[in-house]
Amino acid sequence: MSEAKLTERQIKLISIVSALPEKPRLTLLQKIVFLCMERVKSCDVNYPYIIGHYGPFSVDLINDLEDLEKKGIVKFGKEKQVIVTYRLKDKWPNAEETISEFKTCFPDDSSIIASALTSPNVLGRPVGEFIKTSR
Repeated sequence: MSEAKLTERQIKLISIVSALPEKPRLTLLQKIVFLCMERVKSCDVNYPYIIGHYGPFSVDLINDLEDLEKKGIVKFGKEKQVIVTYRLKDKWPNAEETISEFKTCFPDDSSIIASALTSPNVLGRPVGEFIKTSR
């Protein structure tokens, strides 16, 4: 596997998933990345988000994960957990700082808490409406 074939955004995504203390489910990962983009200064990951049925949703994030799965870097567990199967030599240096700052802002990163935190951005808006576009 050659890391040269990875986009900068994919490297950042892999680094964030690797820095998380637990393997997140896909829905929770969507919310974590969204909250990091919204509230964590050291996070410069850019995904466009729309309102989905379960909160913020990025098609581009899914596409990156599917591409990473085809390349053998990521796999999905039984319960849609995102598991990194390949360690990057040169991972994104801000990943640890981003997750540390995320944990400071949101000590309980459970799906219920992440849903509650993202609700103000999605309540009363139609499914499919853009919440955040790439910077």
